[in-house]
Amino acid sequence: HSEAYFPATRFPGLGEVFARTPSVTRTLAAFGVTDYLRRHTTVMARLPDAEVARVLGQSTRRPVLCVHSLNVDPQGQPVQFGITSFAGDWVQLMVSSDL
Repeated sequence: HSEAYFPATRFPGLGEVFARTPSVTRTLAAFGVTDYLRRHTTVMARLPDAEVARVLGQSTRRPVLCVHSLNVDPQGQPVQFGITSFAGDWVQLMVSSDL
């Protein structure tokens, strides 16, 4: 289960552009953002709300791994905040940086 949030004032009409090019990368490029990188990723365990549990096909009493992420442009300005939930006992995450 995934949610993505974009700065509305920076990307007016983003929904319409995304509907035509179902790609976040192509949508951001339409607004002049041709490159972006992950500023940070936070992973935590939590109990899911009813909607997340329904989408994942699990009980609200079974924990999920919840990943919060922030993507920024080369100048460090936010372009996307994401929240993704995974069934905690079905996934393994690896977070690395090749700086």
